[in-house]
Amino acid sequence: MKEKILKIITGILLAILIVGIVVFTIVGHVRTEYRYRVYEEVKDIPQDSTLVVLGASVHPDQTPSDALEDRLNTAVRAWRAKKAGLIILSGDDGRYAQPETDSMLQYMLEQGVPEGIILVDGNNARTFDSCYRLKNELNQNDVVLFTQAFHLPRALYLCNEVGLDAWGVESDRRSYHKIVWFTFRDWMASFLAFLDIRLKRLPTYLENQ
Repeated sequence: MKEKILKIITGILLAILIVGIVVFTIVGHVRTEYRYRVYEEVKDIPQDSTLVVLGASVHPDQTPSDALEDRLNTAVRAWRAKKAGLIILSGDDGRYAQPETDSMLQYMLEQGVPEGIILVDGNNARTFDSCYRLKNELNQNDVVLFTQAFHLPRALYLCNEVGLDAWGVESDRRSYHKIVWFTFRDWMASFLAFLDIRLKRLPTYLENQ
């Protein structure tokens, strides 16, 4: 009886180990596949690029969170360096969680960015949605993504896998509260990103139709 129980426990542990190795391998693939597509400096971005600021949380008073503010500020730096042909603010307009894009637009206008070169895309619950819509709804081809280092590898993977020629700029300009949690969560989301692509899932806005 004890031997049987030991075999069962050993089998369970072995299965957990195998699953862990598979998940870790997939996550590693997602996070390294397009890691080379990162501009070290804003000055390295080609002129007349389409800059895409990916959404993040906002404060209760509807001002950008630290992470979102840094993404926006990095894009503003690129605009001031005359790198922007178009700036797309891609996030949630409030239909899924919070009105990120209203806050993003207001902030960009306050920094002097002309409204005429800004396109607001608010129909996005997830990063996958943003990438899918950039390619299939907004008809973009070449884009430069602005987000933090913990998020950029997954964003690059998703956008390039849906058919975009996507590069990115790390927008970390300070230390972030809960950065360990954000990083862990994004690593787990990287496995979901792999499934989104391989299973040809639909973005949230199409699933809800």
